[in-house]
Amino acid sequence: KDVNLQDLTMLWWSIATLELSRDHFAPESLEKLMRTCLLLVRQQATTAPSAALGSPRHKQSFLACIAWASARADLRGPAGALIAAIADAAASDRHRWSLRHRVMVAYAVVMQARYTSRTAPFLRDAYLSCLEDFRRLPPGAEDAGCDMPSPGMLILLRAALRFEAALAPWTVPEDLVAPTLAQASAVPFSESAAHKEVMISLEPLGFVGDAE
Repeated sequence: KDVNLQDLTMLWWSIATLELSRDHFAPESLEKLMRTCLLLVRQQATTAPSAALGSPRHKQSFLACIAWASARADLRGPAGALIAAIADAAASDRHRWSLRHRVMVAYAVVMQARYTSRTAPFLRDAYLSCLEDFRRLPPGAEDAGCDMPSPGMLILLRAALRFEAALAPWTVPEDLVAPTLAQASAVPFSESAAHKEVMISLEPLGFVGDAE
């Protein structure tokens, strides 16, 4: 059966949410699926979104979720190349990507240590842009940051930029810190309607997911 980017996004999201490992799949089946996903991602990253995928923002959301889920599930092998391809697409067109999606991709880059001359500055830019946006939030603005990234992701990005040797040329000053979890607790991690449908389907099975 032919699958599109949205199908793969929901599948990857489910794997990450259920914390499945390669042991849950037939030998080589997950790797084959990842290679198929990589091919599709490379095609979609360089083409305009189809009517089935909706707006460019929808396509970016699918790509960001695939990268996040691959890192969250700690998938290896072709998953590294998959994350790198998505990171390259985001880095080459970062001004068109939402900040939240850029941070999701940056998180995946850190989790898989996919540092290159393109992804490293992309990671740093995503982190600094987030700090600036968090500073603009008025006190007690519970709903103002509905499209903001997870504070936990920002803490991870800062740690990587501060201490990863491969990121030394792109380090950030010690006093340039991410907001504390207490300060950022009012900023929820939003999910798309499609992701919520996945969670609704999984809930009767007794699974509870965590978007961070």
